[in-house]
Amino acid sequence: MKYTVKIVFTFAIISLFFGSAFIPTIHGSNVRNNIIYRWGLFQKKESSTIRGLDDKDFNETVNELLEIGHIPGLSACIIKNESVVWSDGFGYRDVKNKINATDDTVHPIASVTKLITATAIMQLYEQNKFELDDNVSEYLGFDLKNPNYPNINITFRMLLAHQSSLAGWTYEYFLNFMLLGYPRSWLKDYLIPGRILYNPNAWKNYAPGTDVFYSGINTELLGLLIEILSEQPYEEYVKENILVPLEMYNTSFYLSSFKPYILANQYIWLGFYFPIPHFVYGNHAAGGLYSTVLDLSHFLIAYIKNGTYKNYQLLEPETIDEMFTLQYPDSFDGVSRYGLGWYFWNNSDNVSFCGHGGIAVGGRAELRLRLDDNAGVIYCWNRDPLLYHIINSPSLSKDYKDSCKQLGSVFFDYADQLD
Repeated sequence: MKYTVKIVFTFAIISLFFGSAFIPTIHGSNVRNNIIYRWGLFQKKESSTIRGLDDKDFNETVNELLEIGHIPGLSACIIKNESVVWSDGFGYRDVKNKINATDDTVHPIASVTKLITATAIMQLYEQNKFELDDNVSEYLGFDLKNPNYPNINITFRMLLAHQSSLAGWTYEYFLNFMLLGYPRSWLKDYLIPGRILYNPNAWKNYAPGTDVFYSGINTELLGLLIEILSEQPYEEYVKENILVPLEMYNTSFYLSSFKPYILANQYIWLGFYFPIPHFVYGNHAAGGLYSTVLDLSHFLIAYIKNGTYKNYQLLEPETIDEMFTLQYPDSFDGVSRYGLGWYFWNNSDNVSFCGHGGIAVGGRAELRLRLDDNAGVIYCWNRDPLLYHIINSPSLSKDYKDSCKQLGSVFFDYADQLD
């Protein structure tokens, strides 16, 4: 029954986008074999040991990874010594008309938005609006408790570090808050027993603060708290205090902010590139921004430079130190450990990174910082096999996943060749 629901849900999404042009593409199987032979790729996860990439080798390797993963187009930049040292685009932002992707192409950054939200709430923390271990119920106007553990408070720290015991989104959450755009204030109706939208599956069966589970609902609650504490809409606060001061002029929650010719077309790979329309999800705080890699570089540079971008102090150095501190060091979700908003991991060479990724229907984004030298890589592309995730068929997207794992390694290796 559960599988049937997934299939029906999948085809409902496909039907929603029906009428778009089919764009077939053909890929030679020799490309994958060639790149494996040349670089030994797909043998390590995010290895930093692929060496000797000159400009020609680098461009060929990225283009071949895109072909292997059936990725139409990609935008990327590299940050070293507190500035952008390289940026470019690969492939197409528009496959049908063969329009190239560039470093100014606008992509959905999905959950990378969570870093923006974490920054916003920590700005309010610096204004002494709250303490990290305060009970958020005192600010929300309703009693936010896991009904299985009604005597344990949920704190700002727990929301930021995904320790609240909130579960991931259900179909009801996806429909009401992401697709239909119900206001954040209605989250109480989804999370509180007896309310009209309540779903018991919104909660995990363990006590807050005892285990980690990555959930966008944590971040939407932070968005609601930003509105309450700042006394202005979340989107307005972010624009005034983060986007404009950081000169992120090609970043917005609203598609109407962009000229169509700078937006990356979005695709699903179904044996051909299936174009899908742009869609602004209702969960802005957890994943609603569209941006460019160059705009995002301003944000990452501010963190690298102890909270400053040009003459603007985004955050104090002590706040960034706290955000980059593992909040619950013994909690590990199988991939990452969490600071405040940022997640942390080591690659197969035990090199430490932090950052965030984001997945949208038809797009994906990665923002990564290598901690030992503050080298940063940001890259976005216009395809993701979200439908494969829904129908739980990882075999359909193996090549894509292999390519994604290696792109970060290739960009960081190329960064090591740059001054």
